[in-house]
Amino acid sequence: MQLTNILTLAVLALGITAHPSVEGRTSKPNCKGGQVYNSHHHQCVCPPKQSWDHGKNKCSYPPLSTPSCPKDENPWCSKSEKEYCKYDKKHDWCQNDGYGSVWCSKDKDAPQKCKDKYNPPSKP
Repeated sequence: MQLTNILTLAVLALGITAHPSVEGRTSKPNCKGGQVYNSHHHQCVCPPKQSWDHGKNKCSYPPLSTPSCPKDENPWCSKSEKEYCKYDKKHDWCQNDGYGSVWCSKDKDAPQKCKDKYNPPSKP
């Protein structure tokens, strides 16, 4: 009798584990690097206007266009008054994501020019 009960429980346990839950069949996979799950194609993809950057292992926007600068100035990119760099199309601050901007400046004037760009001096 006890053997029958044990075998019955074992068979029931197999039946429970043999059928994955509905949750497991409908859950979306975890996507990496800013990707989102596309249920139509059953894969992770970058959001619109972005593409996969293999070097950074994440979705990235295309770079901002290089500005035409006077001979004695260099192109710069910035996200804020303290986040700026010389123009480099691979740098995150030079991406065309709606937050970055490009501008021209002499190297020695870049910190102040960037600060003025985000906090224009008050007019008297």
